[in-house]
Amino acid sequence: MIVGSLLVTAGAIAIGFVFGAGAGDHPDPVLPAATGGVIKPAVELLAGIPSVVYGFVGVVTLVPLIRDHLGGPGLSVLAAAIVLGIMVLPTVTSISVDALRAVPRAYGEGSIALGATRWQTTYMVLLKAARPGHPGPR
Repeated sequence: MIVGSLLVTAGAIAIGFVFGAGAGDHPDPVLPAATGGVIKPAVELLAGIPSVVYGFVGVVTLVPLIRDHLGGPGLSVLAAAIVLGIMVLPTVTSISVDALRAVPRAYGEGSIALGATRWQTTYMVLLKAARPGHPGPR
């Protein structure tokens, strides 16, 4: 049971980080501003849903999908990790948005001015500057 809990936690962290950081990265680099106005409220709406509802929806929809497409009983570490990954999305997204907004705008503009693409700027400049412990501008 302990190993199963650790596996579910690791899977939920992986899913939550990938999608949460991706949704938190929306303002400048990738999507238009109108899309960001839809994504943020939709993700924040997920925070108000009780965990029992997440579990019920996972059992009713996710478990049969896993059973039909991957085999086995469907009640698995994968199903639990996906449900928990969706549950942590609002927290990860809000932290990502706050961290990226704390990065000075000049960092991204300077990177673009030096010829980097938007993806290169996001990955090599903005995400690294938003990490904890980054000294910031001097």
